[in-house]
Amino acid sequence: MANTTDYVGTLFDNSESNPSKITLAFTMAGVALKKGHSASVILMVDAVHLALPDALNGVNIGAPFEPAGELLEALSRKAVKYWSAVPA
Repeated sequence: MANTTDYVGTLFDNSESNPSKITLAFTMAGVALKKGHSASVILMVDAVHLALPDALNGVNIGAPFEPAGELLEALSRKAVKYWSAVPA
């Protein structure tokens, strides 16, 4: 049987190219979990670097959003799946 996910965020950008997209994807995954849904975040192309330790340090787009590193830390304590596709 195939696994399904209620919310899927796919990121292609690294923390330098578009911190807003990264922050929003992690924020939406957190909102989905709070509402009782499942969530997955897929890291592709330049976004694979976000899986490295401390890659999100300093990524903070400001209020009303939390810093991306804090969002990822909170999500990692919950049932969020992360998929990373290494570029060819």
